[in-house]
Amino acid sequence: MTNLLKINQSAARMQQLINDLLIFSRTANLRERIFEDINLNETLEEVKEEFQEMIEEKRATIISDVLPNINGIRFQMVQLFSNLISNAIKYAKADEDAVIEIECQKVSGEELQIEGVRDLQRQNIFYQISFKDNGIGFDSIYSEKIFVIFQRLHNRTEYDGTGIGLALCRRIVTNHNGFIVAESRPRHAGAVFYVYLPKQ
Repeated sequence: MTNLLKINQSAARMQQLINDLLIFSRTANLRERIFEDINLNETLEEVKEEFQEMIEEKRATIISDVLPNINGIRFQMVQLFSNLISNAIKYAKADEDAVIEIECQKVSGEELQIEGVRDLQRQNIFYQISFKDNGIGFDSIYSEKIFVIFQRLHNRTEYDGTGIGLALCRRIVTNHNGFIVAESRPRHAGAVFYVYLPKQ
C-alpha cells in the first residue's frame, strides 16, 4: 500500500468521524428538537431508498410489519433507522444473504425489564420495534458496551465504522423518552435490537 493511499484512507476515516460527531452533537441541541407526527413506514422507505445500492450489493431482504405513527423528531428517526439497518447489513455473514426483520407490537411500561425505567414511564404504553438480523451477532457480555461511544467489537480493517452509530441510537431513543436494548441471538444467528418508543 502506498503512502498516498494510506493518507487518503486516513483522511476519509477522519472525515467520517467528524461527520458522525456533528450528527451526535446535533442530537443534543434542544433547538433541533421539533416534535411532529411521523409515519415510521415512510421513514423506513426513505432509509431503504438511501441504502438501495448496499441492499442490492449484499442481497439483503428487509421484511417489516406495518409500523405506527409516533410523535418524534424526524431527522433523528431517520438516523435511528439508518444506523440499525446499515449495521445489520454491514455485519451480515459472508456466505449468507442478509435478512432483516422489523416487527412491532405494543407493550405496557410495567412489562419492561429494563434498567432505568421510571415509575411514571411504567404507566405508559410503548411500541416495541425489533430489528432482527441473521448476521455475525456479538457476545452477549457486550450487550451494553456496544452503546458506549467509540466502543468497537471488531478491528477497523474487518469492518468500517467510527464507534458512534449505536451510541447515537441510544441518545436518539432517550430523546424520545424511550429505550433501546440489544440481544445476541443463539448460536451466532445474528442480533436483535429492541427499540421502545412511547405511544402517542
